[in-house]
Amino acid sequence: MKKNIYIIIFFLSIGIMNTFGQTKPTKIKISGRALQSNAILLRWSPDSSVLWTLGNAYGYKLTRTTVKRNGLMLSTPENKKTYNIKISPEADWKTKVLDPNDNTKTNDSTYHIMMAGVLFGEVDYSDTASTAIANKVKIVNDPKITNVAQESLEEKYDMAMLTADLKFSVAKMAALGLSDLTTLNNEVYRYKIEIDAPQSELTTKNITVSADSIDIGAVDYFVYPKLPKLTPKLNYRSIELKWQIKNKNRNYSLEQYYVGYSILKTSNKTLPLTQYQTLNKQLLVSVTDGDTIRMNYIDSDTTLKTGQKKYYLLKGKSIFDEEVVTLDSLTEVIYTEKANYFPRIVSLNSNSTIGNYTVKWEFLPPVVGYNIASISNGDTLYNNIRDTLKIPVSQYIIKKSNTFDGVFTNLITVSGTLDSASITQINKTSYIKVVAVSPTYGEIESVPILIQPKDDVPPQKPIVVNGIVTKDNLTSKQIVKVTWKRNDKIYSSDSDVAGYRVFKANRLNPSGKTEEPSQITDMIHVWRYNSDSLTVSFIDTLDVKALSLNPKVYYKVQAFDKRDNHSILSDSVVISNPNKAKPSAPVFKSYQITKDGIKLTWIRSNDNTTPTKHILVRLETPFQSIKVSPLNGLTFNLPKDSTYIDKTVYGDTQYAYFICAIEDADTVLSNPLIIDVPGSILETSVQLDLKVNASRINNRIELKWTVTNEKQMSQFEIYRGVGSNQTSSWKIVNGDDLFTYDQDPKANVQYKYSIRGIFEDGTATKWQSVQLIFPAACEKDVIIIRKSAILTNTLDEACEEIELKPGFDTRNTATNQKIEYKTKLSGQN
Repeated sequence: MKKNIYIIIFFLSIGIMNTFGQTKPTKIKISGRALQSNAILLRWSPDSSVLWTLGNAYGYKLTRTTVKRNGLMLSTPENKKTYNIKISPEADWKTKVLDPNDNTKTNDSTYHIMMAGVLFGEVDYSDTASTAIANKVKIVNDPKITNVAQESLEEKYDMAMLTADLKFSVAKMAALGLSDLTTLNNEVYRYKIEIDAPQSELTTKNITVSADSIDIGAVDYFVYPKLPKLTPKLNYRSIELKWQIKNKNRNYSLEQYYVGYSILKTSNKTLPLTQYQTLNKQLLVSVTDGDTIRMNYIDSDTTLKTGQKKYYLLKGKSIFDEEVVTLDSLTEVIYTEKANYFPRIVSLNSNSTIGNYTVKWEFLPPVVGYNIASISNGDTLYNNIRDTLKIPVSQYIIKKSNTFDGVFTNLITVSGTLDSASITQINKTSYIKVVAVSPTYGEIESVPILIQPKDDVPPQKPIVVNGIVTKDNLTSKQIVKVTWKRNDKIYSSDSDVAGYRVFKANRLNPSGKTEEPSQITDMIHVWRYNSDSLTVSFIDTLDVKALSLNPKVYYKVQAFDKRDNHSILSDSVVISNPNKAKPSAPVFKSYQITKDGIKLTWIRSNDNTTPTKHILVRLETPFQSIKVSPLNGLTFNLPKDSTYIDKTVYGDTQYAYFICAIEDADTVLSNPLIIDVPGSILETSVQLDLKVNASRINNRIELKWTVTNEKQMSQFEIYRGVGSNQTSSWKIVNGDDLFTYDQDPKANVQYKYSIRGIFEDGTATKWQSVQLIFPAACEKDVIIIRKSAILTNTLDEACEEIELKPGFDTRNTATNQKIEYKTKLSGQN
């Protein structure tokens, strides 16, 4: 008997492994899997239906050569071996499908039937065979459903590729796979796959086929990644199980390893895996694409009772029929009975205060056999039955969310005896739901309802990220892309933003602000492009002369909510002509050295299209030894005029000045102006007296000075030289201090010091200098030194104190009594 076999399949063709996606036409892509037991599994896929039909008719030629042995590349590939692979005869398919002893291959039989229907069309089965098949797949004798054999070529091709992915044994029978069991673990092989059709046939089909190859050996063996735990959600007499197979943001994906999944279930986790129940007879296959992919399965079980424990495991299957289970991902679920009825919001009335509402609900069980009339008449029996079926409630929670299926947050909690509550501060479009909290059933939620209060609160000001301009070489037009952040992603109060409008201005007004911008877009709706994106972009096309007439264009963005409230305009994003010339270099016109400082005059950059910022840069001697640039000097922001007095210069110093003109990213420099400032110009008649003393007791050189002045001193500048080195800047001392120390000087080394005072008005005293040698010790025959008076015949400038040594004799008692001194005992108590 000839029967038409109709199979309902709810799968979509998918790309498995990175090598199985649709690429360019007329090419065969090959993929492989190395095992640890001298075996390599191979799968290939023609990328078009025309190429697939040629493979079905003529078969494929697979060539294997050895390219590496013991980790070393062979100079010439060896041991060429050729496989001619064709589709298995129809009789073999019947045997595989109808094997009466094959009770463990239910899924195999299904996939073999699918592929046989695609390859051979109507298949002649006996009545007994049809009964056996009917036990494995759903057969629908309905002429409205198209037979697999009658599908279009493209639909057959898609079904064949999917089926080959789902079962490797089917792929091998359909000439789309091979198990090479003659390999050695110490070798790497190159497999090349080609269509075995004659060239004349390819010419007739007007196609050119590109062969593909893969190098693979036992060294390429890898362990499949672990499978995730399932996330359970309890429903009424069912448990929904969810898992994630892809998350681009976390760089996580199982797509390239597993083609489908099964759910294993048990009530006793100590049982071996072979005794777990497989819930789904057919593989669970993802039919979606995107940056994040989740899958789910609902386990419906009418025997579920509160407190029961169920254990679930996810099992993954590769295109090579390898099945993977991760034992430490076992998910334990303790079932809690779910209610068979839910709260219902019956009214939502606004109060006199804006944003305040009264919510009323009911939570009543359905009673079969009673009509509305008998209920309205207060039927006593109905009330008794209803009270018996009521679910106990400890409290009600009113929750709010910005979207229907978003995250709900608690607004208010009331007693379980109430059926209404007041809520406040609902100022934006929101969704409200009532949650009954039962000690038996947990949280029981109502269907959310929409609240649309009066809303006159505008969105926040959008934040513009950037603006980029490029040139279209074909049309010579300027392409501008303006990007800004999505308000609903950065402001919690802007969840109801509906879109944006873009405005443009072509020039600045005399006050330096943009002219009144004009709207250039209708509203831009974010969700029409990418609901997950954090930014929004707009493309504007400018005429080739637009940026020549207006060197800069200014864009602003405005946000609108669902009530048409609009934000203020964003800050401008400025688009400059990428081909506009740089501003000209400013030029120093003159300078004058006065007692107040150096007066500089310059000619500004002649770029008058937009305000150009000018900065004065100053370098100090010795600038000849460094690269003269504005990056290593002092900078001064200049006023708008072209004159500036530098009051921070010193006499006897050489300076180099530059003027920088800065516009956007362009910076141009003037030629340097080098000025020698004489010391006499900025010096005053104020005298500074420096005294230096070497103290061996404190092991330091003490510097003390006095100044006769009537003006406020700003600071003291001290230079120091050690040994034969020239003096250089050493310290800057506050103008209120009149001393400092040079701690821990070296013995028998000459020290040179120079000091001058700087007043608040920039003038300075003359330099005062002194030098001395710090001795290692006092001379032995020195007895007393007091200030500048020599009381013996030898002078040691380092010894301001009296030293008492064995045999000490002052020789002059009267003089000794007048000396102000410090004592130091040396060599005796």
